[in-house]
Amino acid sequence: YALGISPGDEVILPPYTMSATAGAVLACSGVPVFVDVDINNFCLDADKIEPLITRKTKAIIVVHLFGNPAEMNKIMRIAGKYKLRVLEDCAQSPGAAYQGKPVGGFGDIGVFSLNRHKVIQCGEGGVAITNDSKLVLKLRLIRNHAEAVIDEMDNPDKINLLGWNYKMTEVEAAISAAQINKLDGLNAIRIRNARYLTSRLKGFDWLIPYKPLKTIKTVYYRFPFRYKIENLGIKRSTVAKAMAAEGFLLNEGYVKPIYLQSIYRNTDLGKDPYLSVMHRSGYKYQEGLCPISERLYNKELLLSGITHTARNRKDIDLFIKALRKIKDNIKELIAYEKKP
Repeated sequence: YALGISPGDEVILPPYTMSATAGAVLACSGVPVFVDVDINNFCLDADKIEPLITRKTKAIIVVHLFGNPAEMNKIMRIAGKYKLRVLEDCAQSPGAAYQGKPVGGFGDIGVFSLNRHKVIQCGEGGVAITNDSKLVLKLRLIRNHAEAVIDEMDNPDKINLLGWNYKMTEVEAAISAAQINKLDGLNAIRIRNARYLTSRLKGFDWLIPYKPLKTIKTVYYRFPFRYKIENLGIKRSTVAKAMAAEGFLLNEGYVKPIYLQSIYRNTDLGKDPYLSVMHRSGYKYQEGLCPISERLYNKELLLSGITHTARNRKDIDLFIKALRKIKDNIKELIAYEKKP
């Protein structure tokens, strides 16, 4: 809304993220245009953006998923070429950096989450950052009933804006502000744990761990693996169940690609005014739209919290022991899958 997205405007974004990322577009009666993710970092694939840009394209939303920065240099070059606004969703990546620059500082606006399971959290809430003074004003108005205060503003650039009550409470703000000083230390633990885990995964050819490029700093909100069933011979779900039996939760697939939700595909579920423009746009939200995202969701991706701040090398050694136990008992697990 602050970036000026209007009904019918198209916004490019990845489908492999929380539904709210695209929901922000729908709230402006915009049209989400989904671009597949990069198989190597799970973020928006910069090489697939340009073919989907049209005269209606107004912005790009980049999601730095699992603590991994996207290819921001390429994305910003494309945005500059076509004069597109850029919003960075950094909910899972506070402290991550691309070529030495923190995420959230590349685009027009960077947004961060402070809800209960984030690295810095106060129960609920979030933060938006920008270097644009006009956007600062718009964001402040939108979060606090803009329509009630614009008339009294001494500002030659004032425009009609509708605002809501998006203010954090003082207690939440104080808690999160105090925790920000701990961010680097908390991320350092995750990075150290992830490096140790990666070093212990040699020999497990059925699990491909995420390996960040040397030019980026990833902060491992979750540790992602790609599962190769052809190298082990049992279902991904069986691996997850076996690890759960050993006390280690593995999340299968993360989230369903957003465009497969019924809100995008079933136009007969209601006449919500926010959705009517999207449904009339002719844009086809269907299976096969983003094959990498679908492959990760249906077959390959496993996520672990073993590198979280509260974990240590002893926990990771037990995690590796559990993985090795799967390999050592593969015949029994194959037999288990064959049982009616």
